[in-house]
Amino acid sequence: MSDKNFSPAPDQAPCHPCKPMETPASGLSPIDPAWLNNPKVHTVLDVRELPPPEPLQKILEATALLPKDMELIVYHNRIPALLYPRLQERSMWVETVEQVEHGVVLIRIGHTTHQP
Repeated sequence: MSDKNFSPAPDQAPCHPCKPMETPASGLSPIDPAWLNNPKVHTVLDVRELPPPEPLQKILEATALLPKDMELIVYHNRIPALLYPRLQERSMWVETVEQVEHGVVLIRIGHTTHQP
């Protein structure tokens, strides 16, 4: 049985390699306008409500479809530690901003040939 709302007690270390956020996201977090207003943003993906491993799968699917000169923005509820090596294997760069006060992790992804 899986409970997607499960989170470890504050004094309990999570067993998953990703870092759970302390508060649930209740809506879109404020995001740096330079990210969203950037004409290179191809897709904005929200995976906060998906149970593992779906966020990883959805992000990797989106990166496979990402044009070489475009970027992907992801709203996540945790730092996706397993994602970073996969992106490196695909010659992609990543920028991560953790917004604890909003319970969201913002991730920007692109191809290394078009790194900002």
